[in-house]
Amino acid sequence: MSLVSAIENFHAANDAAAVLLELAQDLLSSADGWQLENDIFQALIRSLALDGYAFQDGRLQPAIPAPVALQEVISNVEQNLEGFGYDSALRNYQQAVDNFVRGNWEAANGQVRTFLEDLFIGLCQQHRDREFDDPAAALQHLYQTDWLDK
Repeated sequence: MSLVSAIENFHAANDAAAVLLELAQDLLSSADGWQLENDIFQALIRSLALDGYAFQDGRLQPAIPAPVALQEVISNVEQNLEGFGYDSALRNYQQAVDNFVRGNWEAANGQVRTFLEDLFIGLCQQHRDREFDDPAAALQHLYQTDWLDK
């Protein structure tokens, strides 16, 4: 922690973060396999994961997509839902994204579930000419008709 504090005090915030990530990368990539199993290395890897980084294949990589890339994916999903006429699923998806951005994880999770349920029902109506009120039945029908694989 003394080293981290010294780096943070010596560098501007963004520069300090870059220096610390480079230090973590050097430390982890130079470790042997048995060293990586050590509690100290595991604690470092878990700490980096909390900050959105994963150590894979000997490299430290962002585990969370960049905001621009995420926004592009969100826009594409919204455009597709709107284009196919899944209005209810679109509203639930937008609410899930809004809650996610605000850090309301439980609400976002609930809206994702509702979004998927509406989507399954809409897919059955549009692609299988079957109407279901129960999303589980709609999902089961999509599986049974090989429209959706497990």
